[in-house]
Amino acid sequence: ALALALSFGPGTAGHMPFDYFATLPVMGLLRAPARMALLVMLALSVLAAVGAAYLRTRWRRPATILLTAAAALGLWESYVVGFPGGTPPREPIPAVYTRLASLPAGPVLSLPTYRFAPDNFREADYLLFSTAHWFPIVNGFGRHEPPGHKEQMEVLARFPAPEAVARLRQIGVRYVALDE
Repeated sequence: ALALALSFGPGTAGHMPFDYFATLPVMGLLRAPARMALLVMLALSVLAAVGAAYLRTRWRRPATILLTAAAALGLWESYVVGFPGGTPPREPIPAVYTRLASLPAGPVLSLPTYRFAPDNFREADYLLFSTAHWFPIVNGFGRHEPPGHKEQMEVLARFPAPEAVARLRQIGVRYVALDE
C-alpha cells in the first residue's frame, strides 16, 4: 500500500505521500517515483502465486487447467500485433561522443543546451551519449539539480561568449561537444 501511494509521485499542492517521503535523507534522490509501481507489481505477483498454489492444492487438475488458461490469456492480451507507430528507430550516438572516448578524460559540455527550451527532455540524450566516453558531463537531466546549475547553464548557453569561456575554465570543463 505504501509503494502504491508513493508511485503516484509528488503532488501539485505538496501534500502527497511522496512529498513527505522525499524529505527523508537520501530519499529525495529518487528521480522516478513511478518505479515504486514495480514494488506494487512484485507484491501482486507474489499474491497471485500464493493464490495459484492454494487453488492447486485444493482443486488439483481443474485448477491446473484454469491457471494454464489464465496464463495463456494474459500472455495473449499483452501481445502487440502491428503496432501503429512501428518499431522505434535506433538513435545512433553522434561521432563526436565516440571520438571523445579516445581523448584524455575530462568534463564535457554538450551544446546546444535544451535546458530552457520547450523540448528540454532532449537534455536526456546527452546522458545517453555520455555512455560512449564515460566522462563527467555538465549537462544534466533529472529530478533534482545542484544549487546554481540553472544559472550556470544560462551562462554556458551563450558559448562562445567570453563569460561562457571564462566559466568553462573556472569549473574545469575540458571539452565542448557541439551537436548538429
